Amino acid sequence: MDTQPIVTSQPPITPAPIAPVGANHDSPVLQSSSSHLLPILLSSLITIIILASVYFLFLNKKSETISNTPAPSPTGTAITVPSADPTSSWQTYSNANPLTFKYPAEYTLKETSESINVQKNPTRALLYISLLNNPKNLSAENWFDGQSIDIRQPILNTHNRSTVMIGNQAAVKFTKQDGSQDFLVVFVDGTKGYFAYFGPTSTDESITANQILSTFKFTTQTNSTDPIEIIKMMTKPMTWSAPSNTNAYDSNNRAYPIILITSHVDKKEDDRLAPLLVSNSLLTTTYGWTPVPEESADGPGMSMVVFTTTNNGLAQKILIRQSGGDYAVQISNQ
Repeated sequence: MDTQPIVTSQPPITPAPIAPVGANHDSPVLQSSSSHLLPILLSSLITIIILASVYFLFLNKKSETISNTPAPSPTGTAITVPSADPTSSWQTYSNANPLTFKYPAEYTLKETSESINVQKNPTRALLYISLLNNPKNLSAENWFDGQSIDIRQPILNTHNRSTVMIGNQAAVKFTKQDGSQDFLVVFVDGTKGYFAYFGPTSTDESITANQILSTFKFTTQTNSTDPIEIIKMMTKPMTWSAPSNTNAYDSNNRAYPIILITSHVDKKEDDRLAPLLVSNSLLTTTYGWTPVPEESADGPGMSMVVFTTTNNGLAQKILIRQSGGDYAVQISNQ
């Protein structure tokens, strides 16, 4: 018998219809849930905020850079107008003393061999200068410290001490501790010492006092080689007689020409001349004079010091003699 294959009957497989593009029907694609979208939105928002912050920071930095850039200078030359000198119309003190300064025209100046007064009020001086000696040629600091304790201590007890400049020299300034406007300036010039007291009683006078101080300077010329000029400079404000040409005589009674200046002095002026009778004074250390000890002498009522020097290439001998109240300076060519 013939065996027939068993054929199982199955329904035909019908392919799923393919929706045309753009067909309006439900898509089989799954939709994202809201829990998935939230982190994405937050991340985007944070990124936007960061980018915006960086952008605004950049704008601010650029604006600050522009504002700090200096504006270009205008072309052309700037004209500087000098300030007026308030002392230009003042009077100038310049006498036998090496110190010179200016003072207002409405003030009067009175001078003696020991002091200089500048005053507007006849009973009170705005400036009082005491003229003293500095025979050892000390600095202003050392000269003041060498004053007697009766002079120094009252000043140190009531004043503050500082250093100022008078011309090109250091000076000592004392200002009142109680705030008063008056002040004291101590300074020197070679063998001269000065106590300059300023006594303003108002703000205007205080300004005037400091303006006067700013004009202080010295006319000392240490480069002079003329013995007469050197001796006059060292003994200012003394007054010497005009130099005269005369003759002196040697031991053989032979005449030789000399230049002679003389001065009659009182005791206080005598103190000003004392440095000239010291062989190691400024005459040797500053001006290079050479002492002649064998011709110098010192006895009762009389002192004499002899030097040699060169003036304009000419060798000269200088004899300084003190006898009683008289001084004589004799200069002769060797």
